[in-house]
Amino acid sequence: MRFAQADALSSAKNGLFDELLVSLIEPGLEQFGVPVILTDYPAELAALARLKADDPRYAERFELYLAGLELANGFSELNNPQEQRARFVETNRRRAAAGRSTLPLPERFLNELSVMPPSAGIALGVDRLVMLVAGLDSIDDVVAFRPEEL
Repeated sequence: MRFAQADALSSAKNGLFDELLVSLIEPGLEQFGVPVILTDYPAELAALARLKADDPRYAERFELYLAGLELANGFSELNNPQEQRARFVETNRRRAAAGRSTLPLPERFLNELSVMPPSAGIALGVDRLVMLVAGLDSIDDVVAFRPEEL
């Protein structure tokens, strides 16, 4: 709310969350000289994440930033097959309502969730970290192949 003058839940519902994050929040984080962790992502923006026990409107998801650059994204894994199925069904309902094609349900994935232990993960963008440490402005300067070259 500090940089965007909007709350995360309403921004997610009206489709502005990502735009506000990229255009207002991330640039605002550049002023901090320390790592910043953003938490409390709206549940609908974390399809595979477990919901917070004390407020299920939000997911157990976070992103790590340094100098306004996202370095890592992490979340607690949802391992409840009924809840995950309901989320996939709801996503398909929204897609159909918007005139988009629905997606097949990943039955093998859903069947395996019941035996998955509680877990979490984080994806660290090593390319972004190298970019930051090297003082470069573009990720294209640190990757072996730019997407346009593939």
